[in-house]
Amino acid sequence: MWPFSTIKNKIVSLTRTTVKMELEGESITFLSAKALVEMFDMRLARIETEALTRIDDLEQQVESLKRELERKHED
Repeated sequence: MWPFSTIKNKIVSLTRTTVKMELEGESITFLSAKALVEMFDMRLARIETEALTRIDDLEQQVESLKRELERKHED
């Protein structure tokens, strides 16, 4: 599985490419393009935070299960 930073960089690159094409085709204004990029950046940051929080939760559950398993083996 790719690291999150790789996925994030690919999405950012795709977004910038799309916005650049839209600007060159004059389909959107510069301010609209800037707002679009900022919105994607905020969403990516939120997704990254949620993913890291979920990973931390899963790591805690794994550690808890390991301790429980060790206690059962001691008995």
